[in-house]
Amino acid sequence: MLTRRTALALLPLTLSGARKPSADRQTEILRRAAAKALAYTRELPDFICTETVRRSDNVRGIGWKLKDVLGIQIGISDRREYYKLLTYNGRPTKLSYRQVGGALTEGEFGSLLAEIFRPGVAAFHWHKTMQLAGRSILIFRYRVPPERATYHLEYGYRSGKPQSTVVGHSGIVWLDEETARAVRIEQAAEIPRSFPLKVSKTILDFAWFDIAGQAWLLPRHASSTMGTAEILTNNEVDFSDYRKFTADSTVVFEQP
Repeated sequence: MLTRRTALALLPLTLSGARKPSADRQTEILRRAAAKALAYTRELPDFICTETVRRSDNVRGIGWKLKDVLGIQIGISDRREYYKLLTYNGRPTKLSYRQVGGALTEGEFGSLLAEIFRPGVAAFHWHKTMQLAGRSILIFRYRVPPERATYHLEYGYRSGKPQSTVVGHSGIVWLDEETARAVRIEQAAEIPRSFPLKVSKTILDFAWFDIAGQAWLLPRHASSTMGTAEILTNNEVDFSDYRKFTADSTVVFEQP
């Protein structure tokens, strides 16, 4: 089972009252957020980071059980994502990222942001204002209808060519009011009844990381919940060790 992107990290939040921004202020924030989201992948430097994935299963509702832990090296080069599986349950492995099977996620580095903020795609509605680490966060509900979406789900990769479908999705986007940067995305796919996957939910949190002396807003944690009518899976993903990807890097990645 495989989905292209990720779903829960808890953050210290307080409600800052029922202050609703004016319609003009909402439009301004969303316009700035869209511009920054669409420029995001163009601005990112080439870099490498480490992804630690803890995968759990819940079969027929009997409870969650840790399945395995993956250590993955991710490379971003020329705005494309490359993956290399380094360890499986703490031990070196020769398996490729796709060969390990199970629930896998991709696209945390800008793809979901770009999908939501592509011009004329999503409808936004103000939800509420929160305080996060002393900063004002404007939370908007959004929806991308299926006819405008490019969000892919895939199922059954190990048994041959996977089944694939493009789905609409909805959720909420948390925007820092001062910078108009997205600091969290919560997303749920709208899956056709005929598709084997019945659930695909995502939460993606961002934080500031240093790469070669410059600060970048990058994924910090992701949590994915997905599954069929029989089994649910949950991937808890932590991103760390961000550093510049140089020409003499020795990591050999799979094709994106």
